[in-house]
Amino acid sequence: MEQAGIRPDEVAYRGSNEILLAPSRTAMRVPIAVIDPHLSWYGEFRFYQVRIYAGDFNISGVSILGVPFPSLGHSRYGSVAMTTGGPDTSDIFEEDLNPDNPHQYRHDGQWRT
Repeated sequence: MEQAGIRPDEVAYRGSNEILLAPSRTAMRVPIAVIDPHLSWYGEFRFYQVRIYAGDFNISGVSILGVPFPSLGHSRYGSVAMTTGGPDTSDIFEEDLNPDNPHQYRHDGQWRT
């Protein structure tokens, strides 16, 4: 983006860590997930508690505003976690569209629908 003259806004640093302990490493002989997303309890990332009981589907944890299911939590079968360390989760591509058929793009020198 900077090569094209676009300077992105600075992003505040966020870190996180997670660890999953194997049953053989715990006193109760069960897996334990430790989740620490390093987020504030306030602002746009404020958590709220979520529990969903729907037949065999049961899950509980916390979520950020606007997400109707847990972002961090567990069910009987697994745990749910997220990281906030600023991973690169997007790419930008420039594609050539066929001027004779706008439903096609150029790939390896050929038009594809």
